[in-house]
Amino acid sequence: AETAWGTGAPGPNFAPGRIDDPHLSQWWGRFARPSASPTAAAALARMNAGVDVRGILSTISAPTLLIHRRNDVRVDPEASRFLAHKIPGARLVEIAGRDHP
Repeated sequence: AETAWGTGAPGPNFAPGRIDDPHLSQWWGRFARPSASPTAAAALARMNAGVDVRGILSTISAPTLLIHRRNDVRVDPEASRFLAHKIPGARLVEIAGRDHP
């Protein structure tokens, strides 16, 4: 995150199907630059990776719809399958594609 943050480069691990899309790059750059510094973005990514909510998933009572791409290159679809299994009444819809989200 620190080296590419704010450049508009979505990267092969985010949207490989749109890596050459100038509109996505421009949008991503406009989003990233004012939202956080490169250092803050990297710290947020590290923090998110360390959050473990598995123990409270069964307490979710809100209607839950999970949407995941079947070949997501960033997050294994098995993660959403796990969530759908653990959240009472959750519905999982898997859609075609590999870009994230």
